[in-house]
Amino acid sequence: MSHIFVSYSRRNLTFVTQLVKDLQQAGLAVWFDQISIQPGDIWEAAIEKGLKEAIAVVVVISPDSMASEYVRKEVNFAQESDQLILPVLYQPAQLFLNLQTIQWVDLSSETVYPINLQKLIAVLQREPGLSGNPTTPPEETVAVDDTRKLSPTLLQRYLHVVTFIAEQTAGYMAWRRLAGSISTASQLHRGAQALALTRLNPPTGDRLAVFLVTSPSAQILHLICRIEKDVFFVEDEQGQDAELSIEDLARTLRSGSVKALVIQGYVSMAGMQKLLEQSSVQAVLTIGASEVAQQLFGEHFYATLAIGKTVQEAYQTALDRIGPDDTHDFQLVAKHDAVVLDYPSVEKRAVQPIIDPGLPPLRNVPINPDFVGQGQPLLELGEKLNDSRQLMIYGLSGIGKSWLASEFISRYGWRFSDGIVWVQVSEQTRAEDIFNQLRLLLELPLSTPLADLENVLRQRRVLLVLDQANDWGIGTELTELAQFVSRLDPLGGTRVMLTSWETITGLSDVSGARDLTLVEMQPADAEALIQKLIVDHDLAAEFADEQVRRQFIEKTAFTPWLIKEAMRSARLDGVEAALEDLETLTADTTRLFERHVGVQYQKLPAPTQAFLRQLQGLSDGFDRQLVQAIDSQSREHLRQLIQRQLLRREDRLYTIPPTVRLYLRQRYPLSEAEQDTIDQQVIRYWVQAGGAS
Repeated sequence: MSHIFVSYSRRNLTFVTQLVKDLQQAGLAVWFDQISIQPGDIWEAAIEKGLKEAIAVVVVISPDSMASEYVRKEVNFAQESDQLILPVLYQPAQLFLNLQTIQWVDLSSETVYPINLQKLIAVLQREPGLSGNPTTPPEETVAVDDTRKLSPTLLQRYLHVVTFIAEQTAGYMAWRRLAGSISTASQLHRGAQALALTRLNPPTGDRLAVFLVTSPSAQILHLICRIEKDVFFVEDEQGQDAELSIEDLARTLRSGSVKALVIQGYVSMAGMQKLLEQSSVQAVLTIGASEVAQQLFGEHFYATLAIGKTVQEAYQTALDRIGPDDTHDFQLVAKHDAVVLDYPSVEKRAVQPIIDPGLPPLRNVPINPDFVGQGQPLLELGEKLNDSRQLMIYGLSGIGKSWLASEFISRYGWRFSDGIVWVQVSEQTRAEDIFNQLRLLLELPLSTPLADLENVLRQRRVLLVLDQANDWGIGTELTELAQFVSRLDPLGGTRVMLTSWETITGLSDVSGARDLTLVEMQPADAEALIQKLIVDHDLAAEFADEQVRRQFIEKTAFTPWLIKEAMRSARLDGVEAALEDLETLTADTTRLFERHVGVQYQKLPAPTQAFLRQLQGLSDGFDRQLVQAIDSQSREHLRQLIQRQLLRREDRLYTIPPTVRLYLRQRYPLSEAEQDTIDQQVIRYWVQAGGAS
């Protein structure tokens, strides 16, 4: 039976001991140094073994643990390995950067501990390989995947929070943190009013004004943007910075139902008073401090509002939770001593909270929170896509084509109100597979004739992204897709975007198509990305020498993918080895991915190489238990493959990246006998699993 590893500071031993006891009582196996290390064991070796064999790592957050080098190393190891990381909040602290993207569980008070402990247990018990008696998880917040189905009438059943996020470089993370706060707040008090969180896209002043007029349920506006001298920087329709003054914001808030304005950032007291005097808002609240303090404050502020308390009571309750060090970064001004929100009657209240990301339905769209730079290509991409039925994004391998397409969707996907489909192209991709993805997006039967699908698309706003289209190897399928694209109305709303490192016969010459050639990053952007990754991978000491850093930047050829992979290699193998790898990879940039896979494969021990060759006999979407049934020694193999990105884990399931499959197929194809053996093992596993269930 595998276990959970607890990473913590000894100064928090009392809390951690109780947490371990509660997890064990739920039937979970826990590796805890105080009880798992036996007399005579070598301490560091025992900890390393316990961490390597863990399936999940619970990180106890406190100022002491976030200052601990041991905890930092354990988190780094878990991030690079095949391990679930679950941060647990004991005391507010500034998080390591690689923890800031992970939703944590708040166990910081006696009030929230019992409820959130059950959430933690439920998540751990769903993890393959961890045993325990099933528990009933608390009510989960629903993430809405089709914003068109949220009517104003439906939202009147909720305590409705609207967020306006215009932080271009950090919007994704700001949304994740706020959504996490609202999700947790919805579960802190049983029987509380359900919360709804809606994100406004696009984040323009005009969009905000229209929304407030047409959405009578919106009582709280949560504003996140850059603020300088009481001027709010939002966006215009093209995604450029636009200024919104205090007076403009107040004018927008004169109509509508917003009673409380929450501003994430600093506004002067005079500016806050002006907002109260010139709008119908009854309370203005500004919140600053660290990300953890902001998130913790948000959880308790919204949770207290959800049980019917005044804005002032919710403010004080949340302030009491974050501790004295950060309280000076929060301010509240109000028109009345007790600002009370309007709640629906009990019989009309919604039961389940919802999170609305403000994007259209998405299918298979990847998220890249590390995006840096490339602002001008983003704007150019949007302009060219507006007036053409198809856009080709060209560039060398690793230059950032997929990265750019994903970021465009993250920022401007709202333009395609009927949805976005992302297809990762491979040699086996067929045109009919793509047409079926579009049918599913539009909720059409799979039997819908192609002509009918085309007619529907002429009337809808849909974006189809074909990523790495140069990997497509079936000429007849390309021809069929090209004919389909050519029949789309160039004046309609449906668009096709392709990424490729060279022109594609049949697709590149579609009438009305345009192209965008992506070149290397600007040196300043490349350096900013490297500096971010140095912190993320805890490599400040290795890159302390300015000359080493400059050499690293130059050898990565200002290529985002190569920068990220080289930094990963520096973490695993050292800076000198990473520089040697870069020499090999950049010798022929047209074969960058293939060379990278080869370099990483050769660094694996022979047993792990053999294990990976076996895995190519499985279809993507296999789980750890199936792998263990095939090879009982799979734990260490999986860890090394994940570290070197030769295997990916997505929501408890594993996939082999297309470039890795291609590499294996070309050099180490399985024989019919080997494939038959793997198939028999899979069948045996499923028969046994079915019998057990």
